[in-house]
Amino acid sequence: LEASMIASSFGKLITKSREEVQDKDLLRSLAVMITVNITQISALTAKSEGLPRIIMVGYQYSIPHFLKWMQIMVKYWSQGSVKLTFSKHAPYLGVIGTLLHD
Repeated sequence: LEASMIASSFGKLITKSREEVQDKDLLRSLAVMITVNITQISALTAKSEGLPRIIMVGYQYSIPHFLKWMQIMVKYWSQGSVKLTFSKHAPYLGVIGTLLHD
């Protein structure tokens, strides 16, 4: 598999010892895997409910690398029928949502 394919996020761990793998590589793979799961669930739910837009809030969505991944994945899983929007105030909205939940 190509290195850019999702299925290979942890693929090299099977052939390497733990000492050969850097912590930053493990963390990146884990973050990509979580981002893929969140985005897939969001895109497929929005598509099945006929929603034209997903609005993401929360601090983690302010990391440019993950924003790019999320946009690509939403476009893929929704066949372009769902648009992904990020709030300028995402970190604050995530905190407010948490406070309102309690």
